[in-house]
Amino acid sequence: TSLPNLYHLGIADNQISKSTESPFKNLHKLTFLDFSNNSLTSISSSFFKGCSNLLVLGMSTNQVSVLPRSLLSNLSVLQRLEIGAMNLDDNIWIELTELRQLGRLNMSYNQLTTFNTDIMSQFMRLQYFYLSHNKITSLP
Repeated sequence: TSLPNLYHLGIADNQISKSTESPFKNLHKLTFLDFSNNSLTSISSSFFKGCSNLLVLGMSTNQVSVLPRSLLSNLSVLQRLEIGAMNLDDNIWIELTELRQLGRLNMSYNQLTTFNTDIMSQFMRLQYFYLSHNKITSLP
């Protein structure tokens, strides 16, 4: 896709089930991306290649249960991440380590069993954090 001035892309609530490896690679000005409520079952590690200016990312309610290593690593300015209802487990915690600008994080309706305080302590800007409807049995 070549839309060099695109800032906002909303493709939520469709029936997207597959994608090219780097569908957003030419959208360098993109700051908002929402593809929640689709049918994606897998995402490549280069899925967000070229999205280094992304501030808001919504990908909740897809069928992706495992995020590839380093998928989110180049999204260092990301402020809002919506990854609820994706069937994610505790492996997601390590993928969040680079996202130090997060102000809002939604991880509700997943399969989390732990609350990783080491990683969470790095989020100095976090104001809204949603962990409801997981399998967490104790707080640290």
